[in-house]
This record gives sequence, C-alpha cells and structure tokens, in this order.
Amino acid sequence: MKLFRPPFKYLFILGHMRSGSSLLVHLLNSNPSVAGFGEAIVKYHSRADLDTLVLKVADFFKESRLPQQYIMDKLLQDELLIDRSLLNDADIYSLFLVRKPEEALPSILDIYENKYPKVAPALAGGEKEATDYYVNRLATMANYAQQINSRQKAFMMTYDDLINRTPDVFTNMQEWLAVPDPFTEAYKTHEATGRLVTGDWTETIKAGRIVRDEKHKYKPVSAESMQRAQEAYDTCCAALRRTCGSADVSSKMQVGDPVKAG
Repeated sequence: MKLFRPPFKYLFILGHMRSGSSLLVHLLNSNPSVAGFGEAIVKYHSRADLDTLVLKVADFFKESRLPQQYIMDKLLQDELLIDRSLLNDADIYSLFLVRKPEEALPSILDIYENKYPKVAPALAGGEKEATDYYVNRLATMANYAQQINSRQKAFMMTYDDLINRTPDVFTNMQEWLAVPDPFTEAYKTHEATGRLVTGDWTETIKAGRIVRDEKHKYKPVSAESMQRAQEAYDTCCAALRRTCGSADVSSKMQVGDPVKAG
C-alpha cells in the first residue's frame, strides 16, 4: 500500500438510503483532496480492510497511484462496519447525513417494493421493512456519533442543510476536513453515476450539479409508520448535534475538544 500515497486519511459517509448521500459523495469526490465513488461494499472487520477500500477506489478510477488526501466510502447498512472501534482511529473521519422521513421514507419504500425484487430479492419487503430499516439505521448512526464523541472527528448535516444552506455547509466542511480547495455545487459524473448498486439510480444525479426542484411521486406511507420514523429522526438529530461538528456550530467549536453526550 505504500505505493499509493501513504498516509491516507479515510472519510466514511454514514447515512441511510435516500438521504442524499450519492449527491454528497459526488460533491466530495469532485474536490482534489477526496477520492471515492459511492458504496464500495467493503466489510470492515479490521484496519486491513482499509487497504481493500484503497485498492477498490484506485481500480475504479484506473489510477496506479492516488494523490488524494482522503479515501472515501459510503456506508448505508449496519452490517458493513463490523468493527465499530475503527470509528475512533485517528485517521478515520465520519460525516453523517440524515433526511426527514417525509422525504426519505416513501422513496425507501419504493426501493423495498420495486427495486430490491430485481437486484436483491432476499431484501424485498413492504412498509414495515422500509420503516424498520430507516428507524434502525438512524439508531445505529446515533450510536456511532456517541461513540466517536468528537467534533474534530465527526461532522453532521441534514439533507435540508445540504440543499438550502449550501454555502455554510461547504465552508464548514472545508474547515472540518482542512482541505485547501473549496467545494462547489458542480460535480463530475463517472461510471458509477446513476447505477442502482452504487448509489442513486435517478436521472437527477446525472445533472452534474445540485438540483433543488427535484420531484418524485411515491406511494404514501401510513401515519403510524411516519410517526415512528419521525421520532427516530428527532432522536438521531439530537444525538448528532450533541456530538458532531456542523454548519451551525463547527465555526464556533474548539477543534479537537471532545463533546460529552448529554
């Protein structure tokens, strides 16, 4: 691995399906300091699996040597991070992304009912399975953040932040990662753009820029499931805000100081 440009830092995008993570990955990857293409589907049993990530990213971009500072992976499923203690390693940084249930849950349900039967039949399901995934994933993300417990090592944003407070998010994200080049709303597309397995499969992601007037029609979700999802969202956001840097607080924080969970 010394042939690739050690020592790397590693950036984990910790989100849930339909959180806007594909857009965020494209925006990050278009910065000269970050390399990653989406869900690398690496199971992290130990630090040795970080080498697997580097090799996958290098192979995807057909590079024999990666010059970037950060190597990025997107993790949307609990079973990928086997050894959660990796989140506390000095060279691993975690960026959390969450999206409100009224925007995310109907789209997740569409995946369970219409996409999974084609690509992963064992995962296919209905409203209960979609809601369980969303609720459980947000609980896991809250646990991750409480374990890291450092604004220096963890940064959070909502999808609303990314779309509606973009300049603040970009400025604070650049500060948090300590990269020299600013982030921009335009991004590069690549071979994985729009592919279901590696991320967002919709046409919107192929635009090469942030699209703010995106409209989709999905099957509605019951009030009971939506209430359960809303409670999970509120709990997760509260935990993330207590323990992570963000567009709201990172410019005011004392970098390097851990934050005690309330």
